Amino acid sequence: MHASSSSPDQPKQYSPAELAIKLLREKSREKRRHLREKRREAADWVTQIKKAVGTADYKATDKGFIKQHKLPAHFKPLINGLRQWVYTQFQYIDKKGVVRSLSARGKRKLFEVLIVLITSCDFMSGQLGKPMKGHMDTTKHDAFMLEHARRFGYSMSSSTWYRYIDMLKSMNIFSGREIKLHGDDGVTVRSEASYKWLSKGFLRNIGVYKDAIMASIKLAYQKALDKGRSFVWRQHNAPVGYCPSQDLFTAYNPSTAPPQ
Repeated sequence: MHASSSSPDQPKQYSPAELAIKLLREKSREKRRHLREKRREAADWVTQIKKAVGTADYKATDKGFIKQHKLPAHFKPLINGLRQWVYTQFQYIDKKGVVRSLSARGKRKLFEVLIVLITSCDFMSGQLGKPMKGHMDTTKHDAFMLEHARRFGYSMSSSTWYRYIDMLKSMNIFSGREIKLHGDDGVTVRSEASYKWLSKGFLRNIGVYKDAIMASIKLAYQKALDKGRSFVWRQHNAPVGYCPSQDLFTAYNPSTAPPQ
C-alpha cells in the first residue's frame, strides 16, 4: 500500500490554479457578506428613526419624507396602478413551464421589488438605471437590493430578490443583457452592471401611457434633459452578442424590448 502523499496533520497543498479559485471564492463570500451587512444596517437605521418610505411616492433615502425627495407627480398613480396589477395576479408560468400560484405574501414581495424597479425606470424607454451627464448608468442588482432595504426597512435576501427577478423574466416583464468588457490584451474580461429594462406591455398595464400620466413623465424627462442628463445607455466596447451596426434589442421580442 502506497503511503499518503500528505499527512492529516499537514495543511492541504494547492496547485496554483486551485489556489486562485480558492482565493476568488473567498473574495466573493466576503463581498456578499459585506453587502448583506450594508443592507441590514440601512434597513435597521431607517426603521430605528422611522424614515422608511415604503410604498409612498418618495425616494428611498436615510432621510425619509422630505420635500426635496418627493418623486414627480406621475409616480403616485403609477404606484397605485402597480398595486392593482400585482394584486390581480394569481398565477404565472415559471421558466420551466410550470404553472405557479402567487400567495398573498408573494404578491406583497413582488409589489416591493417592482416599486424599486419603477422608481429607477426611464418610462420613455423602459430602461432601468440612472441618468447622468453624457450617458445613462446601468444599475447593479446589489444597488436595487440596498434601495429596497432603505425603502421598506428590512433586508431582503439576495436569493429571494433573484427569485422574483426570475419570476418577472418568466412573465416577460423584466429583461437584461450582459455586458463583458475586454481588456486591451484581448484576454482580460470583466463584467459591468447589465443593461436592464421593463417591457412596454407591463408599462402600459400600470398606466404609463395614459395621457395625464405621460404628460407628467414628459415634463420630468425634459427637466432632466435641461439639466444636462442623458437617458442613452453608455455603449461599452464588447457587450456579449452585441453588433454595433444593429439595434441593441433587435434580437428580442418587440413586446418585451424597451419602447423606442
